[in-house]
Amino acid sequence: MNEDYKYIIGNLDFHTFDLEEYKYSEANITGMRMFSAEQSEVRNLMLNLGYFDETTENEIIRNGSCPITMEMALTYDAVIAFAETTKHLQYTPHALNCSDFSIDVLEDGTTFKNYMRSILLDRNTITGQIYFEGSIRKGSQFEIIELQPTGLIKVGTWQEHKNFTFNRPMQMKPTADNADNSMINKTLRVLIAVPNKPYASLVESHKKLDGNSQYEGYGIDLIKELADKLGFNFTFINGGNDYDKLLQRADLAVTDLTITSEREEVIDFSIPFMNLGIGILYLKPQKSNPTTFSFMDPFSKEVWIYLGLAYLGVSLCFFILGRLSPTEWDNPYPCVEEPDELENQFTINNALWFTTGALLQQGSEVAPKALSTRTVAAIWCFFTLIMVSSYTANLAAFLTIENPTSLLENVQDLSENKGGVQYGAKRTGSTRNFFLTSEEEIYKKMNEYMLAHPEYLTETNQEGLERVKSSDVQNGKTYAFLMESTSIEYNTQRECKLTKIGEALDEKGYGIAMVKNWPYRDKFNNALLELQEQGVLAQLKNKWWNEIGAGVCNVNYLRRTFDYAIEVVNSDLTVPLTGHQETMDYGNIMQGVNRLCKLTKLGVGGIFAPSAENTASYMMHMCDSKDIPFVYSHLSRRYDALNLYPHQLDIAKAIHAIIEEFEWSRFIYLYENSEFLSVLDALMSLYVSTGPVINIVHYDLNLNGNFKSVLRRVRKSVDNRILIMGSTQSVAELLKQAQQVGIMNEDYKYIIGNLDFHTFDLEEYKYSEANITGMRMFSAEQSEVRNLMLNLGYFDETTENEIIRNGSCPITMEMALTYDAVIAFAETTKHLQYTPHALNCSDFSIDVLEDGTTFKNYMRSVPFSAALKEEFKAVTDFANNERLLKGANSIYSRSRNSSIDSTIDSFETDSNDESMSENEKEE
Repeated sequence: MNEDYKYIIGNLDFHTFDLEEYKYSEANITGMRMFSAEQSEVRNLMLNLGYFDETTENEIIRNGSCPITMEMALTYDAVIAFAETTKHLQYTPHALNCSDFSIDVLEDGTTFKNYMRSILLDRNTITGQIYFEGSIRKGSQFEIIELQPTGLIKVGTWQEHKNFTFNRPMQMKPTADNADNSMINKTLRVLIAVPNKPYASLVESHKKLDGNSQYEGYGIDLIKELADKLGFNFTFINGGNDYDKLLQRADLAVTDLTITSEREEVIDFSIPFMNLGIGILYLKPQKSNPTTFSFMDPFSKEVWIYLGLAYLGVSLCFFILGRLSPTEWDNPYPCVEEPDELENQFTINNALWFTTGALLQQGSEVAPKALSTRTVAAIWCFFTLIMVSSYTANLAAFLTIENPTSLLENVQDLSENKGGVQYGAKRTGSTRNFFLTSEEEIYKKMNEYMLAHPEYLTETNQEGLERVKSSDVQNGKTYAFLMESTSIEYNTQRECKLTKIGEALDEKGYGIAMVKNWPYRDKFNNALLELQEQGVLAQLKNKWWNEIGAGVCNVNYLRRTFDYAIEVVNSDLTVPLTGHQETMDYGNIMQGVNRLCKLTKLGVGGIFAPSAENTASYMMHMCDSKDIPFVYSHLSRRYDALNLYPHQLDIAKAIHAIIEEFEWSRFIYLYENSEFLSVLDALMSLYVSTGPVINIVHYDLNLNGNFKSVLRRVRKSVDNRILIMGSTQSVAELLKQAQQVGIMNEDYKYIIGNLDFHTFDLEEYKYSEANITGMRMFSAEQSEVRNLMLNLGYFDETTENEIIRNGSCPITMEMALTYDAVIAFAETTKHLQYTPHALNCSDFSIDVLEDGTTFKNYMRSVPFSAALKEEFKAVTDFANNERLLKGANSIYSRSRNSSIDSTIDSFETDSNDESMSENEKEE
């Protein structure tokens, strides 16, 4: 719905649509109508129906819209036509009998119908002239209307037997767009709250900053985008959260300010720029420490009770049978042939001891002699054999497999204080007001709890966050904090121990606060709508939520992978490598540059890029200017560095091979952002003349994690073959929601282009009967991958076979390529003498690393055995800085600029008619 598209709407009720949000989309939308609100009959009808009064009718007519539908208008005209006929024809209805097959009919009924078809009506009707040719209405006239910023405008007329007239008037701007109401070059005071990440915070810099340049954040970027669109200037004012005095202090306020009716009484709001709800922040499920009786975990409480009863019952049987059986009675004095007393070995103590020995599979000195006692002993020994074997097998699993448990699953558990969990919220604000005003019983109960325990309420969200982090799990004193879901999303990306519990409790939105009756409010709303439609709001949220400062939870495994790779290569190097790691906020370019300068002053032989692509780009240019080898692994291409990630064309060729094998004639290309359009571009280049029909769908426009609206469109589509390209996090969530909307069944077939597909939790899709095909570059069966997982603590030697058998693997592409980057670097040092030295990067010096360029060129040219591709003896090579893989595998493709074959594994969650046979895989 933008300037590239033109629509013709054939529905004659088009004038009744709510078109407010499309007025400024710049799309051309043309429709038809048979009447307008300017006609006197239509005005009178609307006035009678209460759509307006005489003071507001001009405003409705000016907008071009009309609430009168075709059905209402034709009902009105039908009465007019009927009445007109009665003027010319005497007509007297009478009672008829329709309860049986009588031949009673209405006299003059046929004459009335025929006369009604013959008259010509051109007065007092809503839909214009009415006359009939046979049973068909003729003489219709249609007004051609077009949506413009001022509303629906008549641009032409069509009438039968007359020429079509089209005269589009000059497009008029809304009355608000006059010179006095223009925002160009006006300076606005914008109130922000600092510090309040990610909405506004001070820029970390070694330079002294002042004015607007000292602030950064989502709110800062949002105002800049609006200023670019509307042409105004702005000055940021750090004023905290005092919005009551907004009128005296500023024109606007942008922060995490929820739109509420109470606030609307004092200030105005723009349309929401972000949707959210109240969520529960709590600790991630954690494995509890072993207790004294952890050895009893393999069996349930009931089994232990039944086992104890069986133990006592069998012991009692031995005691009773020993007493009843003559064979079990012995002479205590063998020298006396007829003793006065006989002795029985199955006393109560001996019976219990024999049963215990058999249960522990150790035996005892007591041996049954009678047939009855030996039978019971045999049955008991077989029983204990089964029980002990089951216990031993389960005990190993319980001691090695972590089963994290959480006290809370949803808001119901929280309201009942399950497990003694305490909870609270910020003392003031929209979250607290929600519970104070809610009429639902569960929220009333929670409000009563917070009123009774004011000590659990906090002054700020940060204080609540710290309380959750400091929960004493060992002593059962944990705390949950109620806060807005967007803040929870932001913090869980940076606090690895925290998670969100359950679904949002309500729905609301953040808006830009402005002074009451601000004249530019409509302009701001229109600009926000444009930013939303263009995906700018989505990009900003992704930047500040998922990039800058995020990703810290994955750093630990990546660090250990790097250290382990250094340890592996040093065992084979004469001059060992020394690894050094620096941690920085995700996407913080200035911080990354400072860290790089620090390393160059120490003397560094090579740099492995950080996860954030924009930071990696800046660091790459710095390294290139100093001739420092720079290695990275991103889908996007940077031609001045060594990129280990497979080229888009190679990925496209692998996908092309799967599509050809499956004989897809049409499919949906679901992609997350523009980064993945490069793969689509490469894929389409492989089809020279004819190819499949591709329906391209952007599934993450709003980046709020809710893809169901897009997936419902997929469900309504005729296409049931879907190719998904996106990040690991979004694709995993997309598959979950695909199951929820009902497109994860035998009717649908998926190809997943994400190379981390093997790390997904696919347990719930195994029996969905949907065909899910993916690709991977390595598997858990390879020895290097096994050793890496063992080193990272993913399993021990007793459980690794189970993980490998499932086909899953927790090693991500980023971890694998970090490992391979170290291998590639170490292999180059074997063939080339290389001595790094300290460099100066603080000024524009020409100091460069000697032999740096030689090292980079040699690294591109030398082949080496890829550590994570041992099974197929793959070889990694570089051509034009792009990685090309050589080996024998299931999907064959040829890379550009080289004759080296490029191959990628493929695998499926199930097999069906479209999957490749084993023979084809071997070929």
